[in-house]
Amino acid sequence: MELQSASEHCPRCQAIQPTFQFIEDGVPLRRCQICGFPVEATLTPEPRSDADDVRRATKILCVDDDPLIRQMLGDILRFHGYVVVTAPDGETGLQAARRERPDLILLDVMMPGMDGFEVCRILTADPAMKSTPIIILTAMNDPLLNVKAFEAGAVLALQKTADTATVHRTIDAALGLRSRPAPPAKGAKSATTESEAGGVQGVPA
Repeated sequence: MELQSASEHCPRCQAIQPTFQFIEDGVPLRRCQICGFPVEATLTPEPRSDADDVRRATKILCVDDDPLIRQMLGDILRFHGYVVVTAPDGETGLQAARRERPDLILLDVMMPGMDGFEVCRILTADPAMKSTPIIILTAMNDPLLNVKAFEAGAVLALQKTADTATVHRTIDAALGLRSRPAPPAKGAKSATTESEAGGVQGVPA
């Protein structure tokens, strides 16, 4: 991965943000360091008439060692129609992900024992789970921490103190990115095979 010196406009943040570049399937992609959204992508939210049906069919796994955060996010998501599964640590989160096969994972990065970075690497290396979008949960806006999580496989970042509207926008963006077609490969070998411990699992843009 190579951090870019120039900043670019992020469609999700709606602001000029620092970006970083990585290679996926031989294709260079750029992401916002703050939220992880691919800067070449565009936001295409679901039509509001279909939003409730989409949420009722969407299962979200929330992995966080803080019971208050699990309860807060769980209450918000259930109130708006999502199916929610929670886990208190990384190891339990891995078990829940493989058992429940969620459509999306909210994952705390700073946990005792197995942290979120390791969970990301394991899940994105699993052929059955690698297409499941992972949103990292952070206590503060730390671009370097975000980049480390994106390298491990997370697709977007969300602060734990985010308001309800931001939570929904982030989830909708992550699910939208998952549905985008993969870019054509350039070259015989994927550059991600040379990445560390499980490889970079970037979002197609």
